[in-house]
Amino acid sequence: MDNQMAPQIRVVNYDIQLQLGYHQPNIIQLAGITAFDFQGNDISRQLVVDDSQVNYDSQGQYRINIRVQDSHGNQSNTWITAQITNLTNSRLQSQDNLGTAQEQPRATKKKSHWWVVVIALLVIGGVIWAFTNQIHQTNMANDTASSLSSENSSLNSASTSNSNQISELARANKELTNQLSDLKQAVTAYQQSNNRLQFEQQMNELQQKNQSLQNELNQLRQSTQAKQTSKAVAALSESINKISQAQSADEAKQTFDSTNTNNVLNQIKSDLDSIKAKLGF
Repeated sequence: MDNQMAPQIRVVNYDIQLQLGYHQPNIIQLAGITAFDFQGNDISRQLVVDDSQVNYDSQGQYRINIRVQDSHGNQSNTWITAQITNLTNSRLQSQDNLGTAQEQPRATKKKSHWWVVVIALLVIGGVIWAFTNQIHQTNMANDTASSLSSENSSLNSASTSNSNQISELARANKELTNQLSDLKQAVTAYQQSNNRLQFEQQMNELQQKNQSLQNELNQLRQSTQAKQTSKAVAALSESINKISQAQSADEAKQTFDSTNTNNVLNQIKSDLDSIKAKLGF
């Protein structure tokens, strides 16, 4: 059965610099572009670069189209910007340093999401240690009570694991809702101001937030609900790509209105509420 979900194109750098007069740049590597089909398979080898609008012998800013097609015939495409300039060795080195500096805040921001989890795990570990020590003392007097306490500890651990999974999915769902709201605001602002540069910057930021959320979901235990949330994130990413390619504010609004992202999010919320009810949360 053919799949109708378009592949996902992931871009690290939407704005790259190329040397004036150099006609064979490795654009995919410079922009950090990868592609994956709906099953998560890496299809980056299928990426096609259309740089027909670029004049490598003339300084200026040009748009480059990146597209990919999976084994089902599904296609996706996105745009990046190339700045053709006369780079010196020192400026090339500065660009490398700047790229590293820009990545560090992202890494720091991502790590900051986990410090709360680390503290929570330490607290839980201390509670479990104290509880286990108490059980050990009780076991010295009564072996039967030890068996019952061990069984209860296992049940509590399983409940904690399920609770953490629900908490992470709830947070992911909230972030997904916020991204949809930001997307709507960006389209509305574009209609009001017709500022194309600001619109493209907002789309790039949304795509980066969307990619970060997808990475966090990939680290969760892949339950049915986690997979459904991942599909919703991918669907929103596809909508962002389509809206980014709009040539006018009206076209962006029409593209946004034609997406079914709201329906997908409502379904995920319904599934999450159902899980909470089953677990007694």
